Amino acid sequence: MKTYDVKCPICGHVNHNLFLEETDGWMECEKCRSMARSENFGEMIRLPIVKLKPYSEYKAAHA
Repeated sequence: MKTYDVKCPICGHVNHNLFLEETDGWMECEKCRSMARSENFGEMIRLPIVKLKPYSEYKAAHA
């Protein structure tokens, strides 16, 4: 199986030795952890990352 080196469209970090054929072009950046689809396998799609606070912090702030 062929490996690819892909530059992250978000942070610019080059991710080495990725098996993009297994994931249909999808990759997770090693540096910023964003998910993207490689240009070699179709249109690039960006997925937002949502970080939620633990429930206990939310409950304390709204009490």
